[in-house]
Amino acid sequence: MKSFTAKKKQHYVPQFYLKKWMTHEGLWVKNKSDGSEKIYLKKTTIDVAEENYFYGIEMDDVVLDMLISRFRNDASSNNVVKKLMDDFLLIKLFDDVIEKRIGIVNHDIKLMESAKEILDYIKKSHIENAHSKIEDVISKQIEQFNKEQSSDFWIPPSTEAYRSLMILFGFQLMRTKEVMSRLESNISQMCLKRDEEEIILSDKQKNSVLKCLLYIESHKFCMDKEKLGCHMIIHRNRTKLSYLTSDCPAIYIDRNKQPSLSYSLGIMPLTPKLLIEFRFSERNDKTIAEIKDIYSLHQIHVANKMIQGHSLRFVFARKKRDFNIGDENSSK
Repeated sequence: MKSFTAKKKQHYVPQFYLKKWMTHEGLWVKNKSDGSEKIYLKKTTIDVAEENYFYGIEMDDVVLDMLISRFRNDASSNNVVKKLMDDFLLIKLFDDVIEKRIGIVNHDIKLMESAKEILDYIKKSHIENAHSKIEDVISKQIEQFNKEQSSDFWIPPSTEAYRSLMILFGFQLMRTKEVMSRLESNISQMCLKRDEEEIILSDKQKNSVLKCLLYIESHKFCMDKEKLGCHMIIHRNRTKLSYLTSDCPAIYIDRNKQPSLSYSLGIMPLTPKLLIEFRFSERNDKTIAEIKDIYSLHQIHVANKMIQGHSLRFVFARKKRDFNIGDENSSK
């Protein structure tokens, strides 16, 4: 019988994305931890921006009911959300059978051990596998887009490229360690009210609810922003200095929290030489794309300062000198 082994190291920043900052020497990393900064070279992206079973979840009746209470209305009007919720329901039903023995008539020990192995695999891998499938699809379109923008000609992004860029931004915005840590810190306790019963969620249940919630909200964000449209600006870096990236590469600035903005702003470096900027409005606008060739070192420094400022622990660079923000001579 096939052995089901969940992928232990699960990335919250895609490897296909991080590899854009790799050279034959490796990837430069600035590690901000323990009140200090360390800069070192990594030969591979395999263990960068990853955590053991980062997407692992539990799916019992409490976790599912919390998700239903949050997404009931969305599931009734949105087929994508309904499909995501149906998938979680199936995991919960499988958990009922294996853990609670509901409906079990055959108590074959080997069969039950095999079923438990499959259930453990599903709980550890369901969201991880979903992200991997999404990355497989969008990486091809983004790779083509990157090649087109490396030329001296203006090649407008195709509908497929625009959609892939939006998906990359939207999912990366909500899948990082920083987002999970912030939510876990801000939400000290979760309580499920069911009829006359009040259930305080365990840390594991709360953690599972948050992971599932962020996964579903990623889909909703992408669909909502695509429907409304946006103004997309492609920044082509023509300097000798490279854009940085980080363990929180997608930056979102809500206009409601930034009075100086008349629109919400999304920023994400795509490669050391490309950065995309999304200007999100709240009305249904036709998506417009434009290009800006950047020759000013100051503008690269400003972008890199923002990228570093929004990182949690890791900042990544193509060359060590790229970390020297504000040094106008760093590209020489």
